[in-house]
Amino acid sequence: MDNLEARRLYEQAVALDPDYARAYVGLALTYLIERYEGWGATPEEEAIIRAQEQAAKAVQVNPTSHSAWLIQGMVQRERGNIDQSVQSMKRAVVLNPNDVDSYVFLAVAKNSQGEVEESLQLIELAFELSTRPTNWHKVTYGSTLYSAKRYEEALAALQTINIDGMPMAQRLLAISYAQLGKTRECGEMAEKFLKRYPGFSIAEHMTKHIIERDDQREHYIDGLKKACFPD
Repeated sequence: MDNLEARRLYEQAVALDPDYARAYVGLALTYLIERYEGWGATPEEEAIIRAQEQAAKAVQVNPTSHSAWLIQGMVQRERGNIDQSVQSMKRAVVLNPNDVDSYVFLAVAKNSQGEVEESLQLIELAFELSTRPTNWHKVTYGSTLYSAKRYEEALAALQTINIDGMPMAQRLLAISYAQLGKTRECGEMAEKFLKRYPGFSIAEHMTKHIIERDDQREHYIDGLKKACFPD
């Protein structure tokens, strides 16, 4: 099912039951995906505004829904409101301490704050709760290991993924190889990524990739430049 078809079905669910928080969560997620991946015609700023509206509606109709607080935290992070994002995701964890995604997305937000060790602890806790970590969980782990400058471990985590459908994994592999001086492997991964996103540039990417601490932001950009991604 594609993203726009999923949105249509969530809109139908809202029409049938305006108090169904999960439908608003799904709608918000489709707008986040559209903004980040470019899968649709909605302008980026409009997409994030619509995501925010749907997330707020989810929390309004069911403030005890962990997924409502989680999507609100995800939207807040995309808007650069990291502190608010962390608080929303912590609420999601309190409401459902067994939800693996809540820990993983909280780890993403903490990594954005520069709290790398806490981020790693959260992901490792998520792995303890899940016998089958998803590719997204593994990508998040690899990203945080890169932030910790543990490049070999980042590669080990990312190499367990089927990277053909995970361009973020390709980009992370490229910059991890670059930091280790593995030029051939770096080039192969960068080429795979750029084949899918030929218009990619570091400048445009960094308008969406939220990293609060200057030193960690510079470290990430350094990897992209070493991997020869376009400025």
